[in-house]
Amino acid sequence: MKGLRSCRRKRTQRAGFSLIEVVVALAVASIGVMGFSQALLGSIVLGQVNHQSSVARRATSDVLEDMNSVPFTEIFARYNATAVDDLAAGTHLLGAFPVEGLDPVNGDADGLVGEIVFPTVAVVGGRLELREDAAQGGLGMPKDLNIDGLIDGLDHAVDYKLLPVLVRVRWRGVKGPALIEFKTTLVEL
Repeated sequence: MKGLRSCRRKRTQRAGFSLIEVVVALAVASIGVMGFSQALLGSIVLGQVNHQSSVARRATSDVLEDMNSVPFTEIFARYNATAVDDLAAGTHLLGAFPVEGLDPVNGDADGLVGEIVFPTVAVVGGRLELREDAAQGGLGMPKDLNIDGLIDGLDHAVDYKLLPVLVRVRWRGVKGPALIEFKTTLVEL
């Protein structure tokens, strides 16, 4: 009998959880739920970042595709940052373009997230010269644009055979300012 009572006593003492065990279990569960929540939130943010980057890449591709649909000799005049040299009214992008679904970074002067950059130098009258000696970062300059074997300081807006171009999209992303750039050199065929 005595052995049976002590066995029952041990069983009743271990039948429930102690307060410390409950607190520890709740703490472990809370840490697990917080970790899962952070992973889920991170996944959502990453999905938004990927979507915005995809939209920006598609926009740069669309601009370059549009450039390829224009006669080569008209590309610079149509897509540079001035309307002074435009060949036809209403055909100019002024070196910038909107991208639906992307917001400009704070302080963006024109409010357009897309930008087209050529190796240019501004001259009197607001005209831009396409120059072989232009120090435009990221365009691989200086470069012999008219393929005459010389790199000079003349305007090659009408005789270029190579056209370095940088298409940039800069926007206010979910994780702060974001940027995608595509650099290439178009070649007259």
